[in-house]
Amino acid sequence: MLLNKFKSEKTYRVLMLGLEQAGKTTLLYKIKLGETVDTIPTVGFNIETIKPADNIIFDVWDGGGAKKYRPIMRYYFQNCDGFFFIVDSTDRDHFQEARDVLFNILQDEYMDPVPFVVIANKSDLCSAAKSDEIIEQLNLHSISNRSWHFQSTSAVTGEGIVEAMRQLAHMIRTSRKK
Repeated sequence: MLLNKFKSEKTYRVLMLGLEQAGKTTLLYKIKLGETVDTIPTVGFNIETIKPADNIIFDVWDGGGAKKYRPIMRYYFQNCDGFFFIVDSTDRDHFQEARDVLFNILQDEYMDPVPFVVIANKSDLCSAAKSDEIIEQLNLHSISNRSWHFQSTSAVTGEGIVEAMRQLAHMIRTSRKK
């Protein structure tokens, strides 16, 4: 019985990536602390261990999304079990840039075939794009070489966050069985 507990509570190393101001750090601390905190732009990485649901433990590496930090992102890809790609669902002007960043990540040798969840954050706002629009703009349906999932969330209200975490954990576990 004790052995099963340890086996089911494996810690997964996951990255939280995306453009600046998408809400990556706010999302991380909403999960970690259960409350919305004021954040400043991330320089480098925030690293936190979280337990968003039963039998799920993530060591989360929350990377700064500013253009100047993108070249160093790949140094954190090695030994990554999965990742979250956070998109600001209200920022239509940057969907193409987000798509380009996502596809650059997917083309990296260390990220093949790492599963991921696209989190459309800020979905609680009136100006948020609908899921279908974001999926189309990010060209997600063209991705067939790995498991992916799309989840609308709000880092402020907490809507959709646990579902996104559970889905990534499920995809990681499934990919390890192959």
